[in-house]
This record gives sequence, structure tokens and C-alpha cells, in this order.
Amino acid sequence: MTGNWLFKMGYLTRKIKNIEDSGSYSYDTRVEYVNTMASMFCAHCGICKCKITLRNEPRPYVDNTKKTLYGEYRGKHIVLYNLTPKTKKPVKLEVLFDTLLHELLHHTDQFEYGLYAEHDNKFYKRLEQLKNAIMRHGK
Repeated sequence: MTGNWLFKMGYLTRKIKNIEDSGSYSYDTRVEYVNTMASMFCAHCGICKCKITLRNEPRPYVDNTKKTLYGEYRGKHIVLYNLTPKTKKPVKLEVLFDTLLHELLHHTDQFEYGLYAEHDNKFYKRLEQLKNAIMRHGK
């Protein structure tokens, strides 16, 4: 995985992180961020762009468990949750970044192979390789 798109995605992620680390948080900036990242990813992969919804609400609990839902892939539509369930504060940018990439991998698998990827070691290895490549090229 090499290329200008990796640099752009890494650069954008670092830029947003620096802005948020300085204390200047904006929900609208996050909405623009996730949509730009998804557009770049889908364009590079040659797949149809998916709709991204960043809900400015706490991550919901899954059934009656203590687990929360970070994001959902609903066939060409990714839903992400911006707030933590307990404090109702924005999730860390790293969490949003990881969740977006996770759901984009589901989109890729669905579009290219017609299947929903299992959450197995191979899936998480691909996710880790993608995250590392983006951050390495975005320095």
C-alpha cells in the first residue's frame, strides 16, 4: 500500500488531531473529516462511495450488555457514534479513526466480494496494516 492517498489520509488525521489536542473541537470538522477520509478511501479502492453519518450522540449499548456499538455498516451506509456512553463527551479521534477504517473495510468486502467480513484475525490484521500505512505515510 503506497501512494498519495495514504499521505493525504495520514496528513488529514494528524491535522485534525493537532487541532483537537489544542482544545479546539468541532463536530462539523469531524463530519467533514470522516466524509473526506471515506471519499479518498473509496476513490483509491475504485468502489462506490458510501454514505457516512456521524451521530452526535452516545454510542448505544448492545442489547442488555455492557458493550457499546462504535459504528455500523449498513450496506453503502456507515453510521458512527461521536460521543462516549458514560460522559457523553466526544470519543478520542483515534477511536473515530479506527472505527471509520473498520467500517470501510466492511464496505470494501461487501462491494468487492459480496460478503460481510468476519471479525477474525485476518480482518484485524488488515485493519492494523491499513492504519499503520496511513499513519506512516502521513508524517
